[in-house]
Amino acid sequence: MFVPVAGPFFGFYVLHTTGRVIAAESAMRGVPALPIFLLLFLFPFTWLEFFAYSIALSESVWLIRRIIQRRVKSELRSTGILIGVCAGLLLAGAIVESGIISLVG
Repeated sequence: MFVPVAGPFFGFYVLHTTGRVIAAESAMRGVPALPIFLLLFLFPFTWLEFFAYSIALSESVWLIRRIIQRRVKSELRSTGILIGVCAGLLLAGAIVESGIISLVG
């Protein structure tokens, strides 16, 4: 999602696909999709992923701006740091989600 121009398209595709999976699961169980979607925000891994995706999409837009300004080199350090932050958030989210699945399953 960090890739300028293509990153936001990929990110929105991932978000769209996730929504379709939630809708399909809801339809299979005969439950409205909106309550299931909102229920996901009770879990910490959802917030961790949400923050990571938000950072990645924002940095992609910021990189586009820096490319237009011809100041890409000044933004590369920040991009590297933010990639690390996102990787950490997603790793933490995966650990939390795995723990919750282990407890429930």
